Amino acid sequence: MLGRPYWSKQFKQKVFEDSDYYRVIFRYDLDPSERFLNGTLDLKLSQVKLSSGINNLVEDVLFAYGIYQLAEALKQLYRKKISDYPEEPHNLQEVAYRSLLHKEFLTRWHFLLIGLMHHIIVNWKKRGEDERNLRNKLTRDNWNLIFGLKLMDEFNLNTDLESALILDENNPSDTFKLFSRWVEVLIERASQSINGWKDKPGFTFRWFIDQRADTLLELQGWIDGEYVKGKRHWEETFPKDV
Repeated sequence: MLGRPYWSKQFKQKVFEDSDYYRVIFRYDLDPSERFLNGTLDLKLSQVKLSSGINNLVEDVLFAYGIYQLAEALKQLYRKKISDYPEEPHNLQEVAYRSLLHKEFLTRWHFLLIGLMHHIIVNWKKRGEDERNLRNKLTRDNWNLIFGLKLMDEFNLNTDLESALILDENNPSDTFKLFSRWVEVLIERASQSINGWKDKPGFTFRWFIDQRADTLLELQGWIDGEYVKGKRHWEETFPKDV
């Protein structure tokens, strides 16, 4: 949510070892200009779309954890779908299977997804929408579900082996409708981005998701591009209600 999701795995130990990292994450008592303005971490105050204060910190953490858990459920659904294919799929099944292989990022993009969901909400705020309301619509503000062990069951798997969609096209989820709508759009866009890199020497999903800073920036840029196409287009791409 600070715009550095690729740090989450690379530098996770530094949160407590490095004073600059610690201040950015935990010094919610400081003014944003003091907390987030950080040359060492290459953070610019204009790029940080978070607020200070204990209440904001708690809400940020709960929202991020909720999206992380939903991403984990998607990972399980993705693996289930992949496992349903025969050893030698044919015709359209093979086309769908190969497309699904390019979506392996679903097994590791949790922190990236948190950043992207937050960025969409930031753009909605420009149109006067309430951040808390949108966050609750995404996670349903239902922590019994979020902390539950069977969150995967709240989604409907697309069982059509001739389709590369993970979630059921007509009813992806009775519970997490808005999340499903937004994430389907993000999955397809991220998949398109990966298609431009996957055949280059040295490409790995780990590098693309966990180590490459431009991955987030490019996807954020695409989201912003959808926003500036006008209100109708933005609401069709990332509706606030479904």
